[in-house]
Amino acid sequence: QRRHVLEVGSWVGRTALVLAETIGSPVHVYCVDTFQGSGMGDKTGLLAWKHGPTKVFQTFCQNIGRHLFKSIFPCKGTSLEWAAIWPPHIPLDLVFIDAGHQYEQVKADIRAWAPHVRQGGILCGHDYGFALFPGVQQAVDEFGKDGVDGMVWYRRL
Repeated sequence: QRRHVLEVGSWVGRTALVLAETIGSPVHVYCVDTFQGSGMGDKTGLLAWKHGPTKVFQTFCQNIGRHLFKSIFPCKGTSLEWAAIWPPHIPLDLVFIDAGHQYEQVKADIRAWAPHVRQGGILCGHDYGFALFPGVQQAVDEFGKDGVDGMVWYRRL
């Protein structure tokens, strides 16, 4: 049975490749990102401003290589835009949140995507406990978690 995984905040595709290759086929990894970085206060925002979001998106597609439109599918736009239109006939086995790192952004992503995770699926994310992003930990702690592995938090729904 095909697994459906969604990554919120894909940047240039490194985690998407790990997800696609670790989970194994058949898998579809949907990568939701604006490809504009996380704002000017963040290195990704500065890079997107310097090179432009088109170049960032092209870099993502090049990095994905042979997986592009076979097991990895870019979904250009914001997390909340995609969550609002996500088709109910594609319940997600895993959602990995790694986009905006401010408290309100993480809280909004959790609220938006949790309903799309199938029963028994996993909602998780990156940068938990990272001192530069205290909002991640605050939002996750309010939502609740089953555990943390390194900087990755997770909760089975």
